[in-house]
Amino acid sequence: MENKNEKCSSNEHKEIDAINYCQICKIYMCNKCNNIHNKLCPNHGLYNRELTENFSFICKEENHFAELNYFCKNHNTLCCSACICKIKGKGNGQHTDCDVCFIEDIKDIKKNKLKENIQLLVNLSNNFQNSINKLKNILKKINENKDTLKTEIQKVFTKLRNAINDREDELIIEIDKKYEKFCINDDIEKISEKMPNNIKLSLEKGKKIDGEWKNDNLKSIINDCINIEKNIESINEINEKIKKFNNFNIDIKLNFAESQNNEILEKIKIFGNLSDLENWIESNIITSLDNKGILKNLIFPGKKINSKLLYRLSKNGSTISNFHKLCDNIKNNLLIIQTEKSEIFGCYCTWGWDISGNDLKENNLGILFNFSKNLKFNEPNLYIHKGCNDHGPYFYDRFYFNKTMNQCVICNNNKIINSNGIINIKEVEIFQIESN
Repeated sequence: MENKNEKCSSNEHKEIDAINYCQICKIYMCNKCNNIHNKLCPNHGLYNRELTENFSFICKEENHFAELNYFCKNHNTLCCSACICKIKGKGNGQHTDCDVCFIEDIKDIKKNKLKENIQLLVNLSNNFQNSINKLKNILKKINENKDTLKTEIQKVFTKLRNAINDREDELIIEIDKKYEKFCINDDIEKISEKMPNNIKLSLEKGKKIDGEWKNDNLKSIINDCINIEKNIESINEINEKIKKFNNFNIDIKLNFAESQNNEILEKIKIFGNLSDLENWIESNIITSLDNKGILKNLIFPGKKINSKLLYRLSKNGSTISNFHKLCDNIKNNLLIIQTEKSEIFGCYCTWGWDISGNDLKENNLGILFNFSKNLKFNEPNLYIHKGCNDHGPYFYDRFYFNKTMNQCVICNNNKIINSNGIINIKEVEIFQIESN
């Protein structure tokens, strides 16, 4: 439903704005047609454009032309008798299956909702400017970071200009390509600049309606309430876009070899590269991008990988049965363990667990690691138990979980952690590793 100037229904005057609408004849009339109609049909009920705000309370669905006397709870919109007609077809019955009531029945609900929306608008008014400022700071930081990277490249390549001009151009282009993912439509900044004023206007409108609420002008009031609700939805959508953009990772590092001397001419084609920190794992134990990069280089150096969370102690509980339910028969597992003392260690293995028996099976690729101490042990002959109902992850003669995921048993020959016996566990995460 739009508030716009309807044109006269007469083909001869179709470019002229209508001033009246006849519900019985279902036509819009310009001044000339209105004079004729008044003579021919003096008893017909008319809706004057000035009194009804450009006919905003006449249904705009095709061929309806009826007054908007009903409210659809499902779609939060006003509707007419044709909209709720039980006989569907020919444009009728769009809201037949919806929860519909008379406008009068929802006046108290809308009035209370208006009070809530006024408070929402107050909060948005206070907080939205902060979001705009954060957006500006992020955009400024992106531009500064981009300029800094270009300057660093130019300083390095000035010393080797004759030999590496082409490579310099390639890296400049690569920077621009990498920054394309941070590009944001200029319109969002322009729109966000207008939002505080939109919030202010909606807030003023809401307060005015609340202070002057009159049931004899209910259609106009309800329509304004709906417009305020939809304006809030629009503001929240813009706000969510800004928040998502504010969370973008803009850390890009430029890597140059410190000394290449005479070999540089032969290696010019691969000299210098840009690398951005990769969020390859959604871990609650290892959270920063820097530490995720360290873990990846520790276990999977030079490989492009992704991960899928299978099990998390804090989310899925400490029972061994839950571990088996979520992780059995899935290969290529990365196990990350955080002790109560915040030491982080774990293992990567290609075999999956199951509860078919207690026999051992050889793991062709096993990697034990202690992230806290930056230690790694490749163990091509690492054995794991196939498992049983009492055992969780079980690495023979190294460490295992028995009866609960809250405690880990450390074996004497573990090599990876300076402890033995039972230790208390703060968090456990198991991921399936996928290579690209």
